[in-house]
Amino acid sequence: SWLALMVPYSLIFFLIDSAVVWRVINWFNARVSYADILPVRASTYLLSILNEQLGQGAMAVYLHRREGVPGWKLGPSLLFIMVCEIYYLAGWANVGIALQWDSLPELFHWLPIVGLVMLALFAVGYLYFRGVILPDNGLRERHLLDAFRQATLKNYLITIAIRSPALLIAVFV
Repeated sequence: SWLALMVPYSLIFFLIDSAVVWRVINWFNARVSYADILPVRASTYLLSILNEQLGQGAMAVYLHRREGVPGWKLGPSLLFIMVCEIYYLAGWANVGIALQWDSLPELFHWLPIVGLVMLALFAVGYLYFRGVILPDNGLRERHLLDAFRQATLKNYLITIAIRSPALLIAVFV
């Protein structure tokens, strides 16, 4: 039955999603144990049923109370996670199109071009936040972009690698 697959998958997704949040928060905000992230992440899921921003706000309140992290400092980390999710989905979509090229409609054959454009945009953005492109531009110093300024290529790749098993398991389910 679908329920026999969906319940374990939902639990696995929750554990993987929590690992992504835990890893990013530890890089950019505060040292928090994975076990401490699990209950607050579960709470954010419940609150997100009502409102996605309410769920993210709960995470900010938790980190502020527990670690003294100002709420506005969590925003860049969550934005970093969202950007990594876009690239992770695009990457796996390109793997899928490569595996099923002949069986998909012609429209899907544009996906590799979209992927290359996204990689070019990533490269420009990454070089911008490293100060290579437009080194005197003050926009990069905005607090909303803190995580991108601090992030190394390794941070992006690890975030995508942690998230990837969730998609691979979803394909199976």
